[in-house]
Formats: sequence, C-alpha cells, structure tokens
Amino acid sequence: MVSPAPQLDGFLNGCSNGITLADLPKELLDKVLGYIESFDYIPFLLSCQTIYHKCHLTLFRLKPVRLQYTGGSHRFRYNRNLQTTWNLLQHMSNNSEIYAEVKVFQLKNNVSIKEFERSQERSRNYHRRDKHSNRKADYSEIPSSLISVLPKFVNLRYLKVDIGSFTFLRDLLEALPNTLKGLHININVANPKFNAKETKLPEIKCRGLKTLALHSTIKEPMIYGKLKSRLVMKVPSRYLMEESTFSDLIREKFEQDHRSIKKQPNLKFCGEIMALLIHQNASTIYSIDVRGIDATLIFLNRFAACPMKNLRIIKLCNLSIPRLRWWLPGLEKSNLNKRQFVPNNSELSLPPIVVIFSKLFTSTPQSRDVQCRARFFGDPEDQWFSMGGEATGFWEGIYYQ
Repeated sequence: MVSPAPQLDGFLNGCSNGITLADLPKELLDKVLGYIESFDYIPFLLSCQTIYHKCHLTLFRLKPVRLQYTGGSHRFRYNRNLQTTWNLLQHMSNNSEIYAEVKVFQLKNNVSIKEFERSQERSRNYHRRDKHSNRKADYSEIPSSLISVLPKFVNLRYLKVDIGSFTFLRDLLEALPNTLKGLHININVANPKFNAKETKLPEIKCRGLKTLALHSTIKEPMIYGKLKSRLVMKVPSRYLMEESTFSDLIREKFEQDHRSIKKQPNLKFCGEIMALLIHQNASTIYSIDVRGIDATLIFLNRFAACPMKNLRIIKLCNLSIPRLRWWLPGLEKSNLNKRQFVPNNSELSLPPIVVIFSKLFTSTPQSRDVQCRARFFGDPEDQWFSMGGEATGFWEGIYYQ
C-alpha cells in the first residue's frame, strides 16, 4: 500500500494523547477528507482500514475518482499515481459495491499529470527515492483494465478523459455505460497513436448522453484537409462575390482532393467515431462542444446528419469558421423546431443556437477576453450577432437540465 497523503502527515504526527485521525467520528472525517485532492484521498483510504470502512462509500459518492492511466516508470510522481490506480482497480475487484457509488470519473494521462508535479527541487528528491526503489511493477495493463471495468460503474454520470491514442478512444466508447450523461474528451498529445489496420468503428451501447465535449489542447490545431491556394485560384472570379456559391465550389474541389485525406486518416477516423457517438445519442444529446478542432471533422459525415430533438447548443472555436457553411445548413434543416432552454420558461423557447467562442472577436488583439458570435438555427436573415460579458458567460456555462 502507498503511504498516507502528504497533506495528512502533519496532522497524524501532531496528534497527542493517543488520539489519531482514525478515532474521529465519521462526519468529521468526511469533512477533513473533503478538502484533499482526488489524487491523494484514494491512497490514504487504501492505507488505513479504519478510515476506509468509515468513509469510503461517502467519498466515492461525493468526490470524483481521479486516476492516471499511463506514465513512465522513471518518474516517481507518475509511478506513485499509477500505483494508486492499480491498487484501486485490484481493490474494486474484491469490493464490487464501490462501482455503484462512483458518479464522476476522470482519467488523466502522463501529459496532463504534469500540472500536479511538485517543485523542481522536490521533484529531484522523488527521483532519488525512485532510484533506490526495487519496485518493478508493470502498469501497462492499466488502460485495458479500466476499459474492462468501465461498464460496471452502473451509476456513472460524468466522464472526463485525456486521450493519447485513438485506439484507446475507440475501446473507451465501446465500454461507456448506459447511465452516462456527460462525456468530455481532451486530446492533449500532438500525435495520438493510430493504427490504420485497427480502424473498425466501435459498437457504441451508450444511448443517454446529454453533453459531449471534444477538445484539443495541443499547439497544432486539428484541421482536416487544409485549404490550398490552388483550389481557390481555380474558382471563376464571378463567384468570389457570392459567399455561399464560392464555399460550395471550394467544398467540391476539396472533396475531390483525395491526397489530403490519405495523409490524415487518423483525423478522418476520429471524426467518424465522434459522429457515430452523436448519431447513437441523437434523441438525448443536449449540448455539443468542439474546441481546438475543426468541427467539419465531425459534422461533414453521414452519421452526424440526423435530427436531434433535444439539441440546444453547439459550441465551437474559430477553427470551424472557414468550413461552417459546408455542414451547418444541412444540420439546421433537421433541427428547426424550438426547445426550452430553461425549464418551465416558455419565453426561452428557441431554436438551437451555434456559438463560436474566440479571441478574434475582441476589439483589441492583445485582449485575453473571449467573446462570441452566435446564430440561431434557421435565422431567415442569416445574420450572426456578437455577445460579450454576461451573455458570453451564459452560453458558455449552459448545461443540461
């Protein structure tokens, strides 16, 4: 078992008169452990049997389970987090009641875990400790183990996961439990692992998803099939003044250019499986959020062109602007009916809205504020309107009811 969390060491050492943390009543222990990071309360629970029996069900029910699933054994911090994940997986296999308590799950990879590293000086101390360690555990089975147990979380409501492999993403989508309501996928690896021979689409069983977020936080934007100047030059000059006609002609040239498609099969596969996920949850999906990625990847797809009776909002970034007309009009035609954005408030019965968040809309280029432009589906004037301040915050924070 791993040692207790560092935050609690001082408390344990400072206890006098023979009273330890484990002697505190359950209600007080719940309060104390509620202030501990999710990476730390799990190893502490597994290291103290008394506190575990008092608090484990409450903590798993109220706090997110936050685990690392990949990493390098040469880093002490990574190794410790992987050991925690491995210990918890082994523990849950013998204590199946835990599966029913977890409602929020977060899986982080070795890239995103860096934000939790200690200072450089303390990190060097961890390296020394790791060098003297004889631990030779192989944690390569953790990703597959997480996939296999994911369907057992019968009350899971929200899952946030960092992706470094499209194969892992495909397997994850197949294992999503039916109870899941919110899914946040973050691609934070510049070149996610992809095997063209393993491009079989997943069999998605999840049918009740309400919010879906697909973000990319890498420096290079995920743009499928970059527009080339030679395609623009071939368009007759008389069409350049008509935006819709020009966009349609460029799209026709783009779809006939198969060389760019062959160079980016990984992005094509990513777009297809995300479009399939939307298609399988079309009757319940409420919000779709695509940032750091050109939404054309997803919506210019046979799976995504379907009615979504509960869709309220599509959130995008500036990467989706150039090709927005390629897929948005078709999606609008299938989703023009009004929906209530706030329960029991008929005044807010509106068609779905597409909102683009970007720093490009600010008045000064140096501004760090993000503003948005929006348009309701089926607007007869086909006009975009700008929003800032509280309006931006409202659309940014809207969630399913």
